[in-house]
Amino acid sequence: MKRCYVTFGLKSQNIIEIKGSRLDFQQKQKILNLLDNKDDFTISYIVVDKNHLIPTIVKDKNICYNYLVNFLLKPIIKGASENIDIILDNHTVKVGSIHSLQDYIRIKAYTEWGFQKELSFKHMNSEECKNIQAIDVIANIVWQKYNYKVDHLYNFLERYFLYRIKFPFNKFGS
Repeated sequence: MKRCYVTFGLKSQNIIEIKGSRLDFQQKQKILNLLDNKDDFTISYIVVDKNHLIPTIVKDKNICYNYLVNFLLKPIIKGASENIDIILDNHTVKVGSIHSLQDYIRIKAYTEWGFQKELSFKHMNSEECKNIQAIDVIANIVWQKYNYKVDHLYNFLERYFLYRIKFPFNKFGS
C-alpha cells in the first residue's frame, strides 16, 4: 500500500489514505497484483440485504454492526487453534460503545463457540494502517460486485475467499 500511495501520486495531492471508492480500475488492479505476491492471507466477508433486516436492529447501527460481525467472525474463531488478534477500523464503531463489539464477540467465542485461546481487539485509524486501506479496496470490489455486478476484479480475488456470507441466509436477494 505504501508503494501504491507513492505510485498513484497521492502524496503530491495531499491525500492521506488510499480509499477503494477513489481508485480507478487500473489502480485497484495494481493493488491486487501486489497482494497476489503474498500468500499469507484469506478474505472473508458478509453482505447484507437490508430489505430483510428487522427495522429495530437497523435503527441502531452499532447493534446492527455487532450482530452482523458475529456471523462473519463465528466460523473464523471456531476454526482457530491459535490466539486471534482482530483489528478494527476506528470508524466502524461509535466512541461511546467501542468495547461493546469486543465484549459481545468474546462472550460468544468463550461460551458458545468453544474458543479457548486469547482473543484480542485493536482499534486503528485507517489513515495510519495500510492493512485497513487494503481491506477498504477489497471491500469496494466486493461492494461493486453486489451493487453493480462488476465481476472482473472480484473474480481475481476468488482464490483468496474463505467465507462469503450472504445475510439473511434464506432471504438474501429475494
